[in-house]
Parts: sequence; C-alpha cells; structure tokens
Amino acid sequence: MRSFGCAFFNIGGIVMDKRFAENLKKSRLEKDWTQQDIADMLHCDRTSYNKYENGKAYPFVGKLYALIDIFGVSADELLG
Repeated sequence: MRSFGCAFFNIGGIVMDKRFAENLKKSRLEKDWTQQDIADMLHCDRTSYNKYENGKAYPFVGKLYALIDIFGVSADELLG
C-alpha cells in the first residue's frame, strides 16, 4: 500500500495511521486513566497496550471494538 509520506497499516482490512496512536492516548488521558487501567479492561498486559499508544503495534479487530466501547467513541474518532 502506498503511503505518500504517512505511516499506514492495513490491519484486518482496516487502514490505520499514526493518528490512531495519538487518538488512543488522548482518549485515555481525557478519562484520567492509566495504561494499566486500559490493559486490565482489555485483558492484556500493559506493555501490549503501550505499543498501541506508541504506534508500534495495532490491536486486532476484537480489541479495537473493545477500545471503542471503553472510550465511548466512534470508530471514526478513534481511527482518525
């Protein structure tokens, strides 16, 4: 996939870019939650969640839907 200078990732048919990581962190901070709080809600370890916020990994679709539900936002808002 051609990126035109932006980092795009195709995850399970969903194209994500660096805005996902930024929006994820922003959403967490707005709720005044820690990374561990979110990791506990997702049933994963904090280092895995940290990789989502730093753009080093992206969640599978099931975890993505869980994050949308946890933060109470639309997919558009979270994915940017």
